Amino acid sequence: MARNKVIESEKKRTKVSQILKVQELIDFYVLGEIQDEPRYVRQLDESMVATLKQGVNVSYMSRRIDFMHDQGYLGRYWDDDYKRYNHYCRISNDGLAYFKKMMLSVPSKVQEAIHFYQSLDKYVKRFTDHVPHKKLNESVKTTPTKVSRILKVEELIDFFVLGEVQAEPRYVRELDELMVTTLNRVGVNLSYMSRRIKSMHEQGFLERYWDDEDKHYNYYCKITDKGTVHFTTFILSVQSKVLDALQFYQALNKYVKKFGKMDLTK
Repeated sequence: MARNKVIESEKKRTKVSQILKVQELIDFYVLGEIQDEPRYVRQLDESMVATLKQGVNVSYMSRRIDFMHDQGYLGRYWDDDYKRYNHYCRISNDGLAYFKKMMLSVPSKVQEAIHFYQSLDKYVKRFTDHVPHKKLNESVKTTPTKVSRILKVEELIDFFVLGEVQAEPRYVRELDELMVTTLNRVGVNLSYMSRRIKSMHEQGFLERYWDDEDKHYNYYCKITDKGTVHFTTFILSVQSKVLDALQFYQALNKYVKKFGKMDLTK
């Protein structure tokens, strides 16, 4: 299937997994919430869900609090002598300095995420015209979920690849460049995309073909009937998760703006 390259390559600005890490979110939110007064860990967990409509595993939040305590960013205090229950936190001067440092990067990462998910939402809608609106509405979650479960990178790759190879076969390099062009110059590791393509081939969702006998270079993909069926059922799940992500990052953007007037020079 040798053919001339028809896609104008764009520089990959960042990777999906690097937009905003969960650990950065936890550190930023916890230190933001304890600036005015101490907070119990359970309070912080419940406050995050109420504010951002999404949460994290409370055990992971506790581990990040342990880390920030070890770094001197906050103090931990207990209401009982055994140090097992009712654990609360106070920010330190070093913690305030760390928070101000994060204020230099977190706002732009949140904006990056919003633009990425807006692009992805636009892409998903290319395939949802034939899906009844009732089914789309029913697919949207009304209960909070975990941030790490909004949309996994492997789900993004599978959806994008299967979406792009429906009309015609595509080379892997072509798919990588298409993703960057389509999704606001955000992409994934090409090696990870290749592993996901191998997985989808093993599941019977697509076929792989090579232009050379050694099967090293220029391999391209064609969707199978089984892949088409899988993609059709996949649409509702991805649509719901993209909407969840947009709502989460828009809420986080609103939260970040609370600290917009903070003096970051001191």
